[in-house]
Amino acid sequence: MTQTVRYFASSLGLAVLGTILIDQTRTHIVRSLTREGAPASVADRVASSFNAGTGARPAPGSAGLALIRHDFAQSTRVVFVGMAIVMAASFVAALGMQRGVPPEVSEAIEQRPAVDGGAVAEAAH
Repeated sequence: MTQTVRYFASSLGLAVLGTILIDQTRTHIVRSLTREGAPASVADRVASSFNAGTGARPAPGSAGLALIRHDFAQSTRVVFVGMAIVMAASFVAALGMQRGVPPEVSEAIEQRPAVDGGAVAEAAH
């Protein structure tokens, strides 16, 4: 059960962070292109084609490529900060958890019939 929850949370977290990355990248590209004088409709179309992985790519070394790289870096920073906040919250939550084997589990192991001359019961201790 624990592994299932971990896999599900990992998948969900990746989906959420990926969505945030795409949204932030799109927002930054539109803002940068608009600030550089591009009409809002053109900036929106470029950002949409970038997020979809379609459309023309700026020439290497061009100002457009530099803007997009910078915008992607800014968006990545937002995702990393979000991940750091989630990790910090998880750490704080883990501090409140009880360590060791819960008493119910220890009792269940002790009450289990011995197999192989008690090797299983002794291995649990």
